[in-house]
Amino acid sequence: MIGNFKLKLKPFFTKEGKNLIRQYQRLITIGRGITNDSAPHNKPSTIKKKGKDAWLQNTGDTKRSGFKMRATDNRLIVFASGQKHSSGRATYRQIFEFPRVGNKTTYSGVFGQLPVDSKMPERFGKEVHRQFEAHLKKTLPKKIRIKF
Repeated sequence: MIGNFKLKLKPFFTKEGKNLIRQYQRLITIGRGITNDSAPHNKPSTIKKKGKDAWLQNTGDTKRSGFKMRATDNRLIVFASGQKHSSGRATYRQIFEFPRVGNKTTYSGVFGQLPVDSKMPERFGKEVHRQFEAHLKKTLPKKIRIKF
């Protein structure tokens, strides 16, 4: 019997969530989408209201502090914070979820997945491997050797 094993991923997800927020802030600054494509244009009514076609930018609140995250041992969620945006309405829109559950609507259609050069999947695999290997070393009899 190997025993019960539960991944403790909250510290990993917390670190990765902060990293994703920095990446999303950078994308807003340079006006690019997550696949390094051009950011979408605003609707004509939004351009008229804002006086410009600056994607996700009006007061700069979204870029500065509009992203928040929630991390648990089994999930990471990054979302727009619910602050009032240029429309005058408060929003609470999920941007990214890992692992993804269902087909939830994502913010502006340009998020909802990792930026094209993200190494999060590789780091996630390494973290799971590290925790599982440590668990096996503690629980298996000393006579059994496992190479990773």
